Amino acid sequence: MARNWLNKEQFMEKYAQSKSTYHRRIEELRKSEFWDAYIHPSTQEVWIDEDRYQEFLIWKSANRFKKLKNLGIDEGRW
Repeated sequence: MARNWLNKEQFMEKYAQSKSTYHRRIEELRKSEFWDAYIHPSTQEVWIDEDRYQEFLIWKSANRFKKLKNLGIDEGRW
């Protein structure tokens, strides 16, 4: 199975329109169980496995709604 790889610029264009958003999202990704989506083979080269990143987004969304439910917030209002 071929992986869909994005370099930093492609990732920013598609998922993070600013450098600060990029850094925040990558930091969160790297601290999660989906850390393997971030590949950094050299100081000047970064690759993100887009399929794995999308799994991270699904996981993040599911956990956000679980957290809201545990706080007693009706997620249907969002």
